Amino acid sequence: MLLMAACTIMFVTLNAQVGAKKEISFNKDIYSCPMHPQIRSSKSGKCSKCGMELKVNNKTFSCPNHTKIVSTTEGKCSICGAILKLNLSEKEKGKYESMRLFSCPMHPNQKSDKAGKCPVCGMEMTK
Repeated sequence: MLLMAACTIMFVTLNAQVGAKKEISFNKDIYSCPMHPQIRSSKSGKCSKCGMELKVNNKTFSCPNHTKIVSTTEGKCSICGAILKLNLSEKEKGKYESMRLFSCPMHPNQKSDKAGKCPVCGMEMTK
């Protein structure tokens, strides 16, 4: 019984350390190409497709239910599977609201100032 308790404590401690390492490594800057956001790097440089200077990617996405789940790309929460939401500054929120953008019901991060189809899934964009 004592051995089982010791193993449990050791397992929890190791997993906590692994989670902490992930959070710490996430604070590093991620550089991406303004024209090709899929081209990313951990250091500055030039885009391999167009030669443009890579810029620091300030956009982050987070889970509405789990605030510690943060990513620099769209996706789903690793805990609950919810779609990660784009984190916007107050200035950006006001800008989006004033523009009355169209967005995809399935991909809320896909926005457009005109009606049309979502570039990801082809569904009609709605206001």
